[in-house]
Amino acid sequence: MSHKLIDLSPDLKKLRDEGYEVSVKGNHILVSNVPYVNSAKKVNFGTLVSVLTIAGDKAGRPKNHVAYFQGEQPCNKDGTIITALMHAQNKSVLAQGVTVDRSFSNKPSGGYSDYYQKLTTYINIISGPAQSIDSSANPKTFRLVDSENSNSVFNYPDTNSSRAGISIISDKLRNQKIGIIGTGGTGSYL
Repeated sequence: MSHKLIDLSPDLKKLRDEGYEVSVKGNHILVSNVPYVNSAKKVNFGTLVSVLTIAGDKAGRPKNHVAYFQGEQPCNKDGTIITALMHAQNKSVLAQGVTVDRSFSNKPSGGYSDYYQKLTTYINIISGPAQSIDSSANPKTFRLVDSENSNSVFNYPDTNSSRAGISIISDKLRNQKIGIIGTGGTGSYL
């Protein structure tokens, strides 16, 4: 489902076609191998994460401007924190297999039109100082990353859990038998 989702979403496909390591896990879009500078002025690599909104069988418009990061605090090349990104610094589990160390906030007026704009904006801010130190530190590796295959019982991807931040709770219900009785629009469909 995930490679199909990327193929059907022009913004996600553009990211992958340009060489970014794009994958989908737990209804989150991940871009791996993003170079950044840490406080010791060393170039490291992290993963940028965003909650994924689905519209039909492709990615929709991002619901918010917040992004998450797996890695240390990105800094300028002199080791000072990039203040244009600062939001929160707390380790959290967004979904099974998706743990982040911090969140970023960089909101353009009107929000982001698609995931390509959102993720490349964050990547450029984070990786710019790293590329000024080491020109070979490039987030475009052209490495194809496997996305998870969803074994969901739903007929559609469950993006509501990721938006609400309850993916971990929803994962506890995986492999459980739940009965839903109802009629009408929602009940008959379920």
